[in-house]
Amino acid sequence: MRPQNDKSRQPKTPRDVDKTDRDYILELAESGIKSMFKVGESLLNLFNPESSQKKDDRSNQKNYQNPSKDSDYNYSRDSKQSSGSSNSINRQPIYVQQRITAELCLIVPARLVSNLTPPQTLTREQICELIDNCAYFRCLPSKDLGSLEQDLQPTSEPILHDSERDVYIRIQIKDGENMIHNSSCYGLKKRLPQTGTCELQERLLLANLSGRQHFNRI
Repeated sequence: MRPQNDKSRQPKTPRDVDKTDRDYILELAESGIKSMFKVGESLLNLFNPESSQKKDDRSNQKNYQNPSKDSDYNYSRDSKQSSGSSNSINRQPIYVQQRITAELCLIVPARLVSNLTPPQTLTREQICELIDNCAYFRCLPSKDLGSLEQDLQPTSEPILHDSERDVYIRIQIKDGENMIHNSSCYGLKKRLPQTGTCELQERLLLANLSGRQHFNRI
């Protein structure tokens, strides 16, 4: 036997649908639309890869035009460090060569210095002539004079204008640091300052050959 329809129960109309049922149906519809969109986008990328590349390019361009704050901070910090390094280079000390007074010590014939009396200022030409006629020479800083003069034995005899005896003379040359420890007469004359004070400080007639070992011999 066929069951009889219960006429007392009426079918639900759209107005009778519960609100919760309506929201659930809307969620299902929205989820289905999103799924269809993703499937369509995947198919588009599969068959048209150029479209995906253009999208990535647009994303990279956006990031380039609007860099992050972290990038700005790193750039600012690197710029400051670079500037600090540049300033440290510009602030390096400048070393200036120290001016030293040279002591030019010569042993020359008495006739060349009989008319000289220390202290006396000498010209560059006079000094060059004395260098040309010396038998022994040495140029050194003032602090080393003790070791050079300690073995010399002077005499109190007069220095005659026609004598060939050895006389020790010492000429103080300001700004003559380039002459110090020079081992040739040519080098001494070449490095003799064009300007500056050159003063005869010592003149001694030598009694013998003692102390010659500390000099350069011609």
